[in-house]
Parts: sequence; C-alpha cells; structure tokens
Amino acid sequence: MKKCGCGVITVMEAPRCDPTALAPLVPGERFIRSVQLGGGLFNQLWTLLGLVFQAAERKLPFVLPTFDSHISPHSMGIRSTEANLPRSVPFAELFDVNCLVGALHTHGIAAHEQPPAHFRKTAALSLKPNELFLSYKRYVENRSRDEADPAPLEDVVYRALRPSARLL
Repeated sequence: MKKCGCGVITVMEAPRCDPTALAPLVPGERFIRSVQLGGGLFNQLWTLLGLVFQAAERKLPFVLPTFDSHISPHSMGIRSTEANLPRSVPFAELFDVNCLVGALHTHGIAAHEQPPAHFRKTAALSLKPNELFLSYKRYVENRSRDEADPAPLEDVVYRALRPSARLL
C-alpha cells in the first residue's frame, strides 16, 4: 500500500492477476457455496463483498457467485414472462476470475470458480444473498464510525474486478 503525500489517502497496490492462485477445492473441504446474486448491479456487487467478508471472517474458501443479467421485471411492476426473466450469468462471463482470485489470495482468502466435482453437500455452507448483503451493510456502518480496517477488502475486490476477456 502506498501513502499519498497528504498522509490521509491510501492507494492500494494493483492486484496480481495470478492464475496459479486458482486451485480446485479439495473434496470434503468445508467451503461457502456459490450463491445466485440478484437485484440491480450495485446490490449484486455489495452482496459479493458480503460473501468475501464472510469468507474472511469464517476463514473458509468460497465458490464465486453467479449474477443476474438484469432486474426481474416483476420487481418493476412489469408482468414476468419466459422471454424477459433474468438469466444466470457465471462470474467468469463478466469478470477475470484470475484477477479476483489472485488478489484475494494475497490477503489469505481462497476463492474458487467451481466446487469440487464430487463435493459432499454437508461440506457446503449455504448463506442467503440477504445475509451477505447485511454483512456488507454492517461493514459500511463500521467504516462510517472509523471502526473498519484501514486497508479494506472492499478496495481489494473493487480493484480486482476486471472485465473478462470476452467483454473486451
């Protein structure tokens, strides 16, 4: 981390996009399972941050989530049909997996693209998206009272969310 001349602002180092940090989960290892993120893009990103915070707090690896392609029409008062329902978008379609996984790895957090092929359901810890969003909200409240880490994981995640090669 670099300090700016003013002494108040800190600038995080650029994340390492390290493909070697992307290791498969070991069958039987406890992990936080992937969740389907919903709502608008910012709500989905804040829920992703909650997932990272929970993984750090519980010291468990997690599986990268999937995103919704768009807000459900029903939530905007529009009749939902098969044609206008949001579709599930894998993390790798939107973001560079190696970049986020490598950045989190340098902070001691293990993230994985997929669960192990033959994982035991008992090994997967299920957290609801709402729980994850509330985890992020607690962090924001602590940050507003200067009780949060001065080098927050939030910055690490935002800096490591690079568009996937497919989008470039």
